[in-house]
Amino acid sequence: MKHLIFAQDNAEVIKMALEYQDLDDLLNRNPKAKDFFDSLPEDRQFNVRQYQNNIHYDLDLRRYAEHLLRGGY
Repeated sequence: MKHLIFAQDNAEVIKMALEYQDLDDLLNRNPKAKDFFDSLPEDRQFNVRQYQNNIHYDLDLRRYAEHLLRGGY
């Protein structure tokens, strides 16, 4: 079974794959990542910021946040 990929979806995939310098760069240049980060509880935002220099992709942010929400450090 083939999956159809629409241009809009491709643009999202490409945007998610863009490399950013760090978390602040990601949040400044990617509105969806900023919205996601802002939706996290403040204590989780603080914890994610501890990994700021290791976050270079939208997916990095989501993985760190998910890990922390599951009780990781």
